[in-house]
Amino acid sequence: MPRAFISHSSPDDRYVQEFVQLVRSLGYSDVFNDSHTIEPDEEFWPKIEQGIRDCDAFVVILSHASVQSYWVDREVQFAREQGKTVIPIRIDDCKLPAGFDGRDVIELRQGRGDRVKIAPSRLTRHAARNFFGREQELQLIDKAWADSGTHILSLVAWGGVGKTALVTQWLSTRMIATGWPGVERYFDWSFYSQGTGESRQTSSALFIHEALKFFGDPDPTLGTEWERGERLAGLIRQHRTLLVLDGIEPLQYPPTDRSGQVGRLKDSALESLLQSLAQDNNGLCIVTSREHLTNIDSFPTQKEHKLDKLMLDAAVRLIRHLQLIGSDNEIQEMWDALDGHALSILQLGRLLARGYGKDLRKWRDVGITQSDKLHQGRSTMKVMAKYESWLLSGDKDRQLELAILRLLGLFEK
Repeated sequence: MPRAFISHSSPDDRYVQEFVQLVRSLGYSDVFNDSHTIEPDEEFWPKIEQGIRDCDAFVVILSHASVQSYWVDREVQFAREQGKTVIPIRIDDCKLPAGFDGRDVIELRQGRGDRVKIAPSRLTRHAARNFFGREQELQLIDKAWADSGTHILSLVAWGGVGKTALVTQWLSTRMIATGWPGVERYFDWSFYSQGTGESRQTSSALFIHEALKFFGDPDPTLGTEWERGERLAGLIRQHRTLLVLDGIEPLQYPPTDRSGQVGRLKDSALESLLQSLAQDNNGLCIVTSREHLTNIDSFPTQKEHKLDKLMLDAAVRLIRHLQLIGSDNEIQEMWDALDGHALSILQLGRLLARGYGKDLRKWRDVGITQSDKLHQGRSTMKVMAKYESWLLSGDKDRQLELAILRLLGLFEK
């Protein structure tokens, strides 16, 4: 009676259960599946040793989880000491351990029934109806997705600049329209529904729970917050995963914090997840926020890009879309005075279109001066104050609009 021994890590149990059926169909009626019923430990080790001694075929499942497993490595070493032929099967894009360099490895990374799993997007329904510019940023995300050395890409900008619009544009044109090239798992989440007010009590608990379920965790409630975040990272890196976390600033310390923790995550589960992914990630995690993410800024595998600037050609297209009346030179003067700041240009354009008869020349009424460039955020604050004043001076509809914009965090109360 031929016997087989299958060495693997417990996160790969679902795949191995299917693989066991294949092995049995090949005539191996006795299959030792070491972690099918119990996790290995020193007390169980003698049974593992006996199973390896008795087997006619020793198979090791190589994955992101197993190549980091102490027990899998120990089983492989023992099998080789016993003179067993080790049959390695790689099921994902993990890096081969040194002990398998130069050895024949059976590749089962292609053609698996569960290779691609795409979660319904919570972001693409918010795609911008009209998207202007950002070609360089779209290429930046392309590059990050293709670069194995980039694990996390942070897009940082004020509210209203278009972080979500940029990501949804990239998803729509680069991923969905082309059949999710290279993606094995996709999951996204928006934290904006939790609000942006500093007094709000926010948590990643619902996201962590739903993500753990999606990635196949048997009990998403098990463990501390930190442990759940770490466990989720382990599940994510089993596949080439594209993870998008949109608007995480409600879970960060705000700019007004006086404890020296501005930008740090207040949520331990999310901190654990991002730090774990920064250390090892086979895919890419895209994060959008209004604040610099200080928890991972020491990792060379993370890249941050600020979206404050809008290229001149994109600004021209935006102004023309708003149907403002004026010359290209006038647009360039406004763009230069605002130092190309995306949110300022967008909001000032809207104000001119709605409150100043679409007269582009009226942009000077805001009182922007060249000296404002020397003080970060001063031009934007002037634009926002003018827009807010116009909304306040109007009817109930305009005041309702202001209330909504405040709720979204574009204006302070």
